[in-house]
Amino acid sequence: MTSSQNVNHTFDTTLETTWSKNGSSKLCIEDHKWSPHLTFKVRWVLGHFTWEPLHVINDLEALDQYLELEGVTKPSKLRKD
Repeated sequence: MTSSQNVNHTFDTTLETTWSKNGSSKLCIEDHKWSPHLTFKVRWVLGHFTWEPLHVINDLEALDQYLELEGVTKPSKLRKD
């Protein structure tokens, strides 16, 4: 494993911990794409965004809200265009 892989893994773990503590008020999901796996455009409270895989946001209220807005009940049903 290279040092850059270690940094990315640490970053992902930090995000998951932060989201669990702060809840969905600190972020919103603005979009998604399949490339080839499902990822979500997450907008942070300070205005920047990142693309995150489903496993990172799967348990967040923001995902439930996004699915409702998209008119689906499961991430697998999201549009693929």
